[in-house]
Amino acid sequence: MLVLVIDTETTGIDPSKNKTIEMAAALVDLKTKTILKSYSCLMPSETNEAEKFNGISAEMLSSPAIKTVDLKPFLDMAKESGCFVAHNAQFDRSFLTRAFKDHHPEALLASSEFKIGQVPWFCSYQNINHSDVFNTKISSRKLTHIAVDIGLVPTKAHRALADVLTLVDILLKIPDVNDIVEKFVSSVPPIKPLYKAHFDFHDKEIPKSHGFRWEPLDKSWRKEMSDDEVAALPFKVELVDG
Repeated sequence: MLVLVIDTETTGIDPSKNKTIEMAAALVDLKTKTILKSYSCLMPSETNEAEKFNGISAEMLSSPAIKTVDLKPFLDMAKESGCFVAHNAQFDRSFLTRAFKDHHPEALLASSEFKIGQVPWFCSYQNINHSDVFNTKISSRKLTHIAVDIGLVPTKAHRALADVLTLVDILLKIPDVNDIVEKFVSSVPPIKPLYKAHFDFHDKEIPKSHGFRWEPLDKSWRKEMSDDEVAALPFKVELVDG
């Protein structure tokens, strides 16, 4: 099975306020345990409040070489993969979406030929019992701790490509990793994109009657829907998550 192993570095933990400033990915064949392709890029930002964690300075992010961000290599690999893999997938999924909103928004449109939001995510933090698969005591589920506990020497932590390669090394040490991920993907129901409708909370009867739920953080009504369900709505909606 081909999977895309992903990591992001960000200016904070809230994708509605903070930016994705680095993204890396490796297309991996789990059956042959081979890295087929890889990709990494920095993304511009005037500031980085998380510099002390990821070591990415504002000066690095102001380089003219990254003024234009090209996410096409990532999309090309995504189209070939059957699953995205990340260590804390919920976080990386939200900031992957933020990166595309900022630099390649057309990829998130409902009309897009390839719907990035419908690719299943496998979380190596939550979906693997590390002590069982490695048959050894794992001191912590942190990426670098797992690597050290199974005899790997991780490179610089909290840089996207380094973390991707560390995660790939961990995955490829699992004897039946291909079967584990294939079984997980086959059990995941089809993913529908998330949409939001802009109704005031007090106008709740219309969105509620169509199955939307209120999201207080950005004051919108949200629902996961297929293309046909969106087309059948009597009001307009906006795509939230790729």
